[in-house]
Amino acid sequence: MTEEQSQPVVSQPAPEPQPVVAQPVVAQPVAPASAPAKKSNVWLWVIGGCLTILVLMGVAVLALGWWAAHKVKNAIKDNQPRLEQLQKDSEKWQKTADEMQEKADKWQKSLPDPEDIPISDDIDLQ
Repeated sequence: MTEEQSQPVVSQPAPEPQPVVAQPVVAQPVAPASAPAKKSNVWLWVIGGCLTILVLMGVAVLALGWWAAHKVKNAIKDNQPRLEQLQKDSEKWQKTADEMQEKADKWQKSLPDPEDIPISDDIDLQ
């Protein structure tokens, strides 16, 4: 005989029955049948998207303007000595141009008046 058969079979006691507790019945809320289902308003999303794009473009334009103003300010600051030298040179050139104009006016006044020059008849002007 095998060992399983040689061992006496012990019966286990039956489990005690548990008392039945009444649980309250909870009703699921039911939506009224007459209320229509809510639709999402597509136009609100389209307008909201367009406004968002416009705001982002405005921010980009402002940022670009600030950047450009900053660059121009720095360029002026960096080139200030060159601008001062250019202004000095310009004044010198203007003085030279005025002197040359005075000389040209003097020379033109020293020329004879074309009305006073006699024209000979043997020159054919045609």
